[in-house]
Amino acid sequence: MKLFIIGSPWHAAIANAIIKKENIEHPIIIAEQTTKQSIEQIKTTIKHQIKYTFNHEKTRFDSIHKHGVIQSIKRMDEEFSQIEISTNGLPSISKVFYFNFYSPITRKILYSVTKKNSGVALARVEDGICDYFNFNFINHNRLKLAAKNILAMALGKGHLYLRSNKELFQKTSEYYCFFPEKISKRWKTKKTIPLTDYANEITENFLISEKTSDATSLIIGQTLFEDGIASLTEEISIYSMATKTLPSPVVIKLHPRSSKEKVEAISKEGIKIIETSLSAESLICSGNYKTVVGMWSNTIIYSSCLFGVDSFTLTHQLLETTQRNNPHLAKIHKTLCTKFTTQYKDYRKAQVM
Repeated sequence: MKLFIIGSPWHAAIANAIIKKENIEHPIIIAEQTTKQSIEQIKTTIKHQIKYTFNHEKTRFDSIHKHGVIQSIKRMDEEFSQIEISTNGLPSISKVFYFNFYSPITRKILYSVTKKNSGVALARVEDGICDYFNFNFINHNRLKLAAKNILAMALGKGHLYLRSNKELFQKTSEYYCFFPEKISKRWKTKKTIPLTDYANEITENFLISEKTSDATSLIIGQTLFEDGIASLTEEISIYSMATKTLPSPVVIKLHPRSSKEKVEAISKEGIKIIETSLSAESLICSGNYKTVVGMWSNTIIYSSCLFGVDSFTLTHQLLETTQRNNPHLAKIHKTLCTKFTTQYKDYRKAQVM
């Protein structure tokens, strides 16, 4: 049987597409929950029954601030033990499709499955635009990251948490991705399967008929603040500037991982938040919006090849207006400008403006 490990609505849509195009019967689905909103959207998107759901919050070292060291380690051990018990109870697995190479939950599942099923094939499926970066996309505090890695190794869990994992890399034989020519050199050694060949099947997941909003312009929110890439003030400011310059009325679709603090700040700024359980991709497919802008989410970079819709980025203006030196943001921007010259376009230069 074939196993899929998914952690976002985007993963669910691509999993659906692979299952349909490759005629996979009775797939086993394991979901990773990052937020309540995310898991609800996963359940809405995936067309197959979810066998198990595991919670990221229980495996994060950040939870030490909330639960303390001893309790956090206990919760972590319990979740990893449950993963092993659950995966050991699965029928024979011939192939695993996984998305997030760096997720400790995904890695624990992969180790458990490969231990039980000799000869099982591992296929990495593109997690998103972050797969094309040769550095850690999230801007972690270096001291905290070092402390986390040291603690992980001390607990015997370095293989689950450290960024590099040669063993799982070597065991992975295939890589499904949108732009095989743009991935890092070491992953080019794998057999690559272009996801553009699955475009019709992917798009089917997002087609809707109802009108979602009376707005003319749609902003796709990013997790700049949550990922330590920009301050809350900087992120809110760029959305506010866009709202004032885009064809009105304007609405913003927030990222499923958006913090409560940011939601409140955006509302206070007077920016209208579109309240819907639909994904950003479904909103674009609705055809209701003349202008779509964001930062660098999958929706923005892939909207043209998947949905035939041109989207634009706010990042150029964010870099110009930020009041502090932000080398991490500049590095992200430079990489996108180099690798995605036709997809990563400044919204101020868009003809639709």
